[in-house]
Amino acid sequence: MKKYEHMTKKELIKSLKEFSSEQNIKQSAYEDTLNELEAHQIELETQNREMQESRRDLEEANNRYALLYDFAPVGYCTLDKKGIIREINLTGAKMLDIERNLLPGKPFNMFVSEKDTGKFFSHLKECKKHMKKVSTELCLKEKDGQTNWIELLSSHVEDSGKLMFQTIITDITERKQSEEELQESKDRFRAIFEQAAVGVALLNTKTGQFIRINQKYCDFLGYTMEEMLQKSLMDITYHQDIQENVDKNIQFIKGNNKEFSFEKRYVHKDGKIIWGNLTISPLWKSDEKPETYFHVAIVENITERKRAEEALQKSERFARSTVDALSAHIAILDETGSIIFVNRAWRNFAQANSTVVANLCEGANYLSVCDKAYRRFCREAKEFADGIRSVICGAQEEFSLESPCHSPDEKRWFLGRVTRFSGEGPIHVVVAHENITERKEAEDALKINDARLTEAQRVAHIGSWELDVKSHELFWSAETFRIFGYKPDQFSPTMETFFENVHPDDRLLMNEVTHAAFYERKPFDVDHRIILPDGKECYVHERAEVIFDDGGQPVRMTGTVQDITGRRHAEEEQKKLQEQLTQAQKMESVGRLAGGVAHDFNNILGIIIGYAEMIMMDMEPDNPIYPHLQRILNTTQRAADLVRQLLAFARKQTASPEILNINETVANMFRMLKRIIGEDINLIWKPGHDIWNVRIDPVQIDQILANLAVNSRDAISNTGSITLETGNVVFDYAYSAGHAEILPGEFVLLEVSDTGSGMSKEVVEHIFEPFFTTKETGKGTGLGLATVYGIVRQNNGFINVYSEEGKGTSFKIYLPRFKSDIVQSTVEKVSEKPQKGTETLLIAEDEKDYLMSCKIVLEKLGYTVFSAETPEQAITLSKEHPGDIDLLITDVIMPKMNGKELLEKIHKIRPGLKCLYMSGYTANVIAHHGVLDEGVNFLQKPFSVKTIAEKVREVIDSK
Repeated sequence: MKKYEHMTKKELIKSLKEFSSEQNIKQSAYEDTLNELEAHQIELETQNREMQESRRDLEEANNRYALLYDFAPVGYCTLDKKGIIREINLTGAKMLDIERNLLPGKPFNMFVSEKDTGKFFSHLKECKKHMKKVSTELCLKEKDGQTNWIELLSSHVEDSGKLMFQTIITDITERKQSEEELQESKDRFRAIFEQAAVGVALLNTKTGQFIRINQKYCDFLGYTMEEMLQKSLMDITYHQDIQENVDKNIQFIKGNNKEFSFEKRYVHKDGKIIWGNLTISPLWKSDEKPETYFHVAIVENITERKRAEEALQKSERFARSTVDALSAHIAILDETGSIIFVNRAWRNFAQANSTVVANLCEGANYLSVCDKAYRRFCREAKEFADGIRSVICGAQEEFSLESPCHSPDEKRWFLGRVTRFSGEGPIHVVVAHENITERKEAEDALKINDARLTEAQRVAHIGSWELDVKSHELFWSAETFRIFGYKPDQFSPTMETFFENVHPDDRLLMNEVTHAAFYERKPFDVDHRIILPDGKECYVHERAEVIFDDGGQPVRMTGTVQDITGRRHAEEEQKKLQEQLTQAQKMESVGRLAGGVAHDFNNILGIIIGYAEMIMMDMEPDNPIYPHLQRILNTTQRAADLVRQLLAFARKQTASPEILNINETVANMFRMLKRIIGEDINLIWKPGHDIWNVRIDPVQIDQILANLAVNSRDAISNTGSITLETGNVVFDYAYSAGHAEILPGEFVLLEVSDTGSGMSKEVVEHIFEPFFTTKETGKGTGLGLATVYGIVRQNNGFINVYSEEGKGTSFKIYLPRFKSDIVQSTVEKVSEKPQKGTETLLIAEDEKDYLMSCKIVLEKLGYTVFSAETPEQAITLSKEHPGDIDLLITDVIMPKMNGKELLEKIHKIRPGLKCLYMSGYTANVIAHHGVLDEGVNFLQKPFSVKTIAEKVREVIDSK
């Protein structure tokens, strides 16, 4: 049967058939054999199928192994005994940064850095020698600036009788980098610890024992490092500071203080007491359990600082004692003006004068005290407070002021000085008050002697200088540099440069006095001028003398120089002010005279007007005498206008605003203006159309026109013209935004222009200043245009000036429009019948004729009139009259009692009695801020019958 084992099925069947045919075996034997063969065939097929499944499982297992081998997290490599790579996985090839198929046959050391090549071969020898797994760390060759590290774990194996090394490769680059960074950190910490500028130590928290310490800590205490490691923190602590240190350490251990710092004393090895600033910080055992075992102590040597502080305290005590010993009252203020320090003299003065300067010590605000004093009684307080503020803000370095500080028992004078602290830091100023009463008394006694007065009036800043005769070196103090306008680092003074700075006209004088000082031994004391670097002149007062040695030879020349420019200018200004004051006093006298004359003249005119109108009231207009009476009345009215204008010129008229058309007011003043300017000048009047109303006292319009007309007249040398114009003007917000002095709104324009000489730009800038004038002495007070400006501003208007030299001047005055249809016309019509009444009136007037005139007029109008020549008679009449009195008419100014006081007394008898004031004087008694109070009824003398009739009716009928 064995010969059939290797036959295929077909071959077997064929063979059997041939055999059957050839052998002619029996049918039964054939079938048995055939069944046996078929069974064997089935067995072979089963075995073949199982073999194929096993082969397939083996291939899958091999594939899984290859994947695990190639993509393992570590590299696998097979090396021969010479270190030649025989096999390596993909991970290992990636670590070596080369394709895997290129590695077999290459020596492994070609990828190792040169410094570690020997280490690699030593690794292989050790592995072969000990027949065990051996590891080593190697640095690969640098590639693209990158250095990588690997760890080799190799074992010795034999393959077909050959020595091989199975090696595991692990990438340890990140670990090596971390180790290097950790080492660098340790090195840095060690360097910081050992080289720190302060002492640093590691201590056991509970025992205070030093565990590690740097050299700076040892040097601080004078011990060696070995000695310090045998000590605790308390061993080196000064005994008086131990308890504080223990208390803080207990709190630290309890966890109440995570870090603390304090100043304490230590005992140096040589026994000296030294100071240190100790800072304690904890070191935790773990993040999970913050139990403190150690702490870091940092100590800074502050011994020198403490000594400096002690020295500073001593210095401050010395300075305080010195300042307290001074007689001057001294205080230091901060930038808000609050007092932060006073000396003993200041405190004693404040306590002694507590009713005036209560609590004027630390904490009080000196500026607030000055402001209150200014409002109460001391005008100089504001000036001194302003001086302090200017020093605080840096506008000036120092300020001084002499002022009175009188007490009920004596007169005292003080010199106040304010000086700013220099340098950085908070702004502080020193305020010093020096009692100069004796000096002031001496000055008053020395005024008869000009020389002694000059010697007494010295300014605060005096520079010094010294000339070395042999070396010709000239020394200037800092103040001398300042006076001459130079900085010390920009100018080297010599006698030649000094004379170059002397005014050319004064050089001869300085040469003469210098020559006399050297050759005649005469000290000199002179005033002269110097030229500053910017070209300005400066007045200085100079004193000097020459010092001689025992042999009579000049050694040096010393002197002082004082800037007296301010004093010279003040003297010149004082002279100008005295002249202006004299002129103003003359004008004031004229004004008072004019006011007195106008009062009496108004009373006379009132009598004439009253009787003339009464006659005309009883006469028919066709009577031949009637026109003559009308002319008397008109002439009297013109006289009243003249008095009114006289009061305006004298500035004695109280402002009584009225709603008026400015064209009418200018037209009424036109004839008066022509007389003012004269016949050689042409006065032109150009009234505007549909002029808006304004609310202003017509007398103020007259005053404006008169002042501007006189000003224009004086600007015209021979002939010329003055033009008066009016018009309506509207300024919008856009125009106002570009002109700060102009407000938006509707205004009435009054323009006065002339063809005179005009003014320069510099003069225009000052023309509205009081006492400023370009006219010759005696021809102007400098108050005219200032008065015009004041009137315009008082009425909420503004004024512009346009002028060019040789082309004339134009003044444009803008008064705000008053929106009302009611115009108070100044023109009266006598032909209209005056209003009448039947009420009872009481008249008080000290001018008998004027009283009778008013009584007759009012009685003719139907009123019952009681008259009184004195206030006392008026009070008696109000008491005795049994019936009603409907109105009191009283003069404002009367002997013993004025009209307002009279009304107050009568109101006690007859409460609610209405009153009408009248006066030929100004209405000062009932004036409030220059304008009559609202609701006060007033008649300006003289007045017409119609005027008093209407005013009486108006007051009686008012509610």
